Amino acid sequence: MKVPYFLVFLAATASAKNVVVTKPVDGETLKAGNTVTVQIQRPGPFDPKQHESDQPPYQDFSVHIPQVLDGTAQLNFIYLAYVGPSSAPFMDTLERTVNIIPYKEISV
Repeated sequence: MKVPYFLVFLAATASAKNVVVTKPVDGETLKAGNTVTVQIQRPGPFDPKQHESDQPPYQDFSVHIPQVLDGTAQLNFIYLAYVGPSSAPFMDTLERTVNIIPYKEISV
């Protein structure tokens, strides 16, 4: 089956605008009271760094998990960008569902 080139180009163009969250993964367990690293890959003028040679550049963001959280939680991400001469921004949203385990102080 032959796929018209414009469909391949359209799919490649559409996917080039998407945001990718590589950390944390869905269902990951995080500890309340800790700071976790969120890795985001996206096109645009941000400051990605090449960390691993087999991965595309990404930018890390530190997120503090409050001590009072416990159970299932959701991290939500939104990406807004103007694409071409459009008057409306392009918007992409993502979410990650994570499990938060309670913070426990260690008594000595």
